[in-house]
Amino acid sequence: MSLATSFEITSEEIDDIEMHLEMFTEWYYDTFYQGKEERLPACKYTVHGMLHLATDIRNWGPVSCFWQYPEVCLFSST
Repeated sequence: MSLATSFEITSEEIDDIEMHLEMFTEWYYDTFYQGKEERLPACKYTVHGMLHLATDIRNWGPVSCFWQYPEVCLFSST
């Protein structure tokens, strides 16, 4: 993921990210889902969404250009 969050990224690096995310997703589903209906809750959208990351980087550039992180503002009552 550190490569995916770089400010500059090459096509070869995007291909590498895609390969590793596909390998991780395959491992995740083989380990936790195992093709069993009762384990379907293990199939989270976020795991599937990772498979789109390489395409998103190809379309929009490095994730630092399009990812959004909500700011947390903590107020203390004194």
